[in-house]
Amino acid sequence: KKTYQELIFETVKLNYQSNPYELVLDKEHINFAGIFFKKNNLDRKDAVIGINTGAGRVFANKNLRKERIVELLELLYKELSAKIVLLGGPLEKDINEYIKKTMEEKVIDSGCNNSLKEFAALINNCSLIISADTLAMHIAIALKKPVVAFFGPTCAQEIDLYNRGSKIITQAECAPCYKNKCDKKPTCMDSIPLKKIVKSVKELITILRIA
Repeated sequence: KKTYQELIFETVKLNYQSNPYELVLDKEHINFAGIFFKKNNLDRKDAVIGINTGAGRVFANKNLRKERIVELLELLYKELSAKIVLLGGPLEKDINEYIKKTMEEKVIDSGCNNSLKEFAALINNCSLIISADTLAMHIAIALKKPVVAFFGPTCAQEIDLYNRGSKIITQAECAPCYKNKCDKKPTCMDSIPLKKIVKSVKELITILRIA
């Protein structure tokens, strides 16, 4: 029931006090993200939602299906005056193409061939990040960005958001399973209510605007 950080600190016999992990970006990649935002008329003062559309291939059903991602983004677009940026790597190329084609001009694609540091810099420029339990989530946490993270086959309690976000956890009885193959229909991620994700995003954006 402990976070990774707690376990590591206990292993080396140190007192854990919610010590955050950090990522420091260099000027080159900060400038890269700044140019991308300017080119796409994105102002860091605006509410810019970055959504990471993939989660690797290690665990089955770790992310939402592409159809559900579209459904989620349609809800966000309808209910929030926010701009939506697609985030992903080479494995998400087809997914992001599907989302762009389906949603037309409602989303901005950041590309799937950015370097890891460029990817991190794009995350840094977003107001908040929506992601499954994967690299983009950890980068966002390390950059102190608000995160809405959802969990199916992996353990939510292992992740510390440092009070800067919310966790949406499947209610599937078989989760977490850590399986790399699953034939269940519907999947654990299909049971995650999209409106709950939208509610969490709206709450975080409200906090950001007040701050």
